[in-house]
Amino acid sequence: MSSSNESSPLLQLHIMALPILMFVGIVVHELIHGLTWACYAKSGWKSISFGVMWKLLTPYCHCDEPMHIPGYMMGAMMPCIVLGVIPAIAALFIGSLPMLAWGIFFIAAAAGDIWMTWLCCLLSDWMKVCKSLHNLFHNRNFLNGEYFNSRRLLSL
Repeated sequence: MSSSNESSPLLQLHIMALPILMFVGIVVHELIHGLTWACYAKSGWKSISFGVMWKLLTPYCHCDEPMHIPGYMMGAMMPCIVLGVIPAIAALFIGSLPMLAWGIFFIAAAAGDIWMTWLCCLLSDWMKVCKSLHNLFHNRNFLNGEYFNSRRLLSL
């Protein structure tokens, strides 16, 4: 019988596996972005690139072509839903604290994605107002579609 100060081998295994699972989850998070955006990009998977911002130790996925805002938003939120929201809700139903922690971690990991989606909602509303005003004053369609390119937005 082990003393209360010693960890069980199963607990030690879980603690050792945690960083590996988190790393794999982060890679899967970026792959989900890429797979979703590839469905909305004209050139598909060819338009998707991955990388790491080493100064911030932040992996990223980027679509190299402009896309409609709803498609961008779908790709931005999909990892949060698949890796965060669904596991967290499932954990509440089955009573799994580790799964709940996983879901909460990946909802938090999607904070930047949630923020960008919120900005897209603002941008989409702004573009509708601009389009309406332009049509009102010029009686023609100036904005032919709602396009979003994250590199252009970040350079503003």
